[in-house]
Amino acid sequence: MKLAILQMADTPHVESSAVMLRYAGHKVRVCSRQLCDELRRIGCDQVVHISTARSYGCDPLDQSIGEATLADMERCDLFADIKVNNIALVKERWPRLRDRICFWRLNGGRPEHVIRKDGTDCGDEWFPGCPAITANLWYNDRHQHENYTFWPPYPRAADFSQPRSGRNTDPFCLVHGLTGWGYNCIVPDIAKMGVKMYGAGTPSGIVQHAVVPELVRSSLCMVHLKTTDCPGWALYEAVLGRCPVVVSRMLVARSRMEALFDSHTCIMFGPPGTPDGSGDMGYEQCKDDIRSALSFLRGNPSEASALTEEAHKRLNNLMWTPERDGPAFKAYLERTFP
Repeated sequence: MKLAILQMADTPHVESSAVMLRYAGHKVRVCSRQLCDELRRIGCDQVVHISTARSYGCDPLDQSIGEATLADMERCDLFADIKVNNIALVKERWPRLRDRICFWRLNGGRPEHVIRKDGTDCGDEWFPGCPAITANLWYNDRHQHENYTFWPPYPRAADFSQPRSGRNTDPFCLVHGLTGWGYNCIVPDIAKMGVKMYGAGTPSGIVQHAVVPELVRSSLCMVHLKTTDCPGWALYEAVLGRCPVVVSRMLVARSRMEALFDSHTCIMFGPPGTPDGSGDMGYEQCKDDIRSALSFLRGNPSEASALTEEAHKRLNNLMWTPERDGPAFKAYLERTFP
């Protein structure tokens, strides 16, 4: 069996990626503390041990996914990193990985070549120096023969299979780092509408993932205060649990989520973004649209149910499955990383 090592520290991302890689015949491991230390030593960015996921509410990682040591880097068949500027550093430290490394991009916005104000070159996300395996649908635009794009599987979907309770308690928002996703200036106004905000840096703080299924099952809706996501596990969970979703037009444009979100599957707020994901944020319109959405959902339960049923159907048709997508993914890995 081949070995794949994932440089990522978010339980849902790791477990979702493992579903795909295991189908293709790979044993999956995440970076141990020892390996994280070495990656940081050579200058790699955003290297975090998987244990930190617990500090922001994630469930414990599937115990069948082990931790990779430094020695494993000398024998692994695929190394996946989430940061483009780490690719060259890993290749230099472990030359045998030059043709065994991929950019497993997790951010949903348009790929960019970011150079910080201090001159630090963060790398060209369009040209990472290796194939991209990603839920970022912008990568359908270029180098399709090299890249693999997909709507990720969600192995904990069964947690969200219980019927809606009908209680319609306060709407909620699940966003870590609420101040960094474009809607910070309207957070106080949205909170006054009764939206409870959970996550790191939010008014209501972190909640454990174990309580999210009940939030989804019983709340009026989820208001998603982000301008980009990839794929957005909170969105997945709401849709899988048939909870109405209020999402920004900016996010749909920036993350190319039109296949899932439109007027038949959700209620959208704010002005539409331009094709490259920029444009006026329209904060006053955002507030008015969210206020109207909450009123509509409270007064029209049958229409709300129709939205959630269509969204649920679409997501299940989009999500990667071993039966439908596994053979092509396995063939892609064998062709790209022989």
